Amino acid sequence: MTIRLTMGFSDNPRVQPLKDGAVKPQGIELDCVTLDPSELFLRNLFYDEFDVFEMSISETLLALERSDGTKWDWSALPVFLSRGHHWPYLYVNAGSGIAGLADLRGKRIGVPDYDMTAALWFRITLKDLYGIEAGDNVWFNGRTKELSHGGALTSTRKGRGASNTIG
Repeated sequence: MTIRLTMGFSDNPRVQPLKDGAVKPQGIELDCVTLDPSELFLRNLFYDEFDVFEMSISETLLALERSDGTKWDWSALPVFLSRGHHWPYLYVNAGSGIAGLADLRGKRIGVPDYDMTAALWFRITLKDLYGIEAGDNVWFNGRTKELSHGGALTSTRKGRGASNTIG
């Protein structure tokens, strides 16, 4: 008996053998969907649409903690497809006086979503290396509520809406 599964992943060389058929799981027929990670995570948080999928660790943990039994009934496997940091994509205003990470204390920081894994690692790095607590800064979500992963994660809990400013 063959089962059919929909697999959602970003364009990643580590899953390419599954997508191009070089590796064929026995008894499984895969329908592969390739998306930008942001769209992939958002679609799965809102619609729970993939059988097998890539998801950020922070959003996976939040979804499993906040599941009410109607969605996000996931079994998480510790497979890390992305092995890099997002530090090359950290930008500062040239006139801000920021010369290094230690200078970020008390600054306004914008991230796509406060709960995304890259932002979590960034907050941990600031705390561990420079003693900067998350509350020492004002955080701004770059995504609108409709496109926010945090909004999707709070949409099933009464009284917990996503804010565009966190701090």
